[in-house]
Amino acid sequence: MSYTRYDVPNESESVLSGLSLYYDSMYIGSGGTAEDTTMDYSYMYVSDGGRAEKTTVKNAGGLSVFDGGTAKTVVLDNYASAYVASGGLISDLEMSLYASATCYGEISDLVMSGGSMDVVSSGGKLTDALVNGGELRVTSSASAIGVTVNAGFLGVTYDANLNSATIHSGASMNVGGGLNATASNVVVSGGQLNLYSGGAIDKLEVMDNIDPETWSGTVGKVTAYGGTLDHTSVTGYGSVTLSSGAVANNTVLSRTDELRSVYGGEFFVYYGAIANNTVIGENAKVGVLPESVTPDSFGISVVGDNLTVGAGATV
Repeated sequence: MSYTRYDVPNESESVLSGLSLYYDSMYIGSGGTAEDTTMDYSYMYVSDGGRAEKTTVKNAGGLSVFDGGTAKTVVLDNYASAYVASGGLISDLEMSLYASATCYGEISDLVMSGGSMDVVSSGGKLTDALVNGGELRVTSSASAIGVTVNAGFLGVTYDANLNSATIHSGASMNVGGGLNATASNVVVSGGQLNLYSGGAIDKLEVMDNIDPETWSGTVGKVTAYGGTLDHTSVTGYGSVTLSSGAVANNTVLSRTDELRSVYGGEFFVYYGAIANNTVIGENAKVGVLPESVTPDSFGISVVGDNLTVGAGATV
């Protein structure tokens, strides 16, 4: 099978429109634009101010954007791949099952229903992403802003930074586990968040999405195997589990929430509690189970700074 090479002329306002390529390649340079292009087992290269608009890449085809190239409105389908080098930009990207992408440049307005993406290095930046399936990983000093995960996985590790994320039921998120990684303004609503050594999360909200009438829904859960949680709010039936080595500062719990330690200690509160650097010892209990009291007897529990509840104690 032979390949044909299509070059979009490097001239001002040169436009190539409506091509469907099969086992071919296309190169778009400065001043060139390709519109409404389908790459089937084919490869597109966009650089030096070139532009690609409304591009579908499928069946193991590929798209590379680098050195000032831009691609807008891109669909990756059926084992297709995209590579964004430093200085490259893809906006309005859709990824389906088995698609993949690696970003050292910038990607904005991402919708994932499957596949995988790695945002890598200090130049790698992702803005506004909706993950309905697949795996999104932000790593090696890269950054991401505005990520919603309805299903699938989000990972932040190796000096990467994430600002503003929501993790829904059926989704999971990991922070840390390799050097330092930070996340801020994170909401866990029925999903699962895991924090590991080297990870830090500031401004975390943990809640459930349970319907009070039907009691259907799921509980938001955070498990800290290490790392630091700062300014955490736990509401509804959300839960936080702190393992040995994990630290939680400025934590507020309300309603019928539950904070556990891995030592088997339990912490139940009603409507309000504040706990900073608090350790609950083995088989210790603070408060009582919600089902053991009536709502009219609920009060406010406050646990002070640097408090240790000894093994077997009941408070």
